Amino acid sequence: MRASSTFWLKVDPHSRARKIGTDAMDETAVRAAHEQNRRSWNAATPAHQSHKRNQAEFFRNDGTTLFADELELLGCIEGLSAQK
Repeated sequence: MRASSTFWLKVDPHSRARKIGTDAMDETAVRAAHEQNRRSWNAATPAHQSHKRNQAEFFRNDGTTLFADELELLGCIEGLSAQK
């Protein structure tokens, strides 16, 4: 028997997600929910990306999205790496 699990289903990009348990759904319903979620993300992604324009160049040229108080809390991070 398959273990019960829960995931969030978002019907379309403009709706609120709702919590559903996969134990209450058959395999066909889970696949349909997954496909609808994929279509929703595919529809929303262009709008999400549209405001970013040339974000990579912005960051390469020392751009930052941090506020002054966040930068102050970080202190000097020159030479540090996020890699282990």
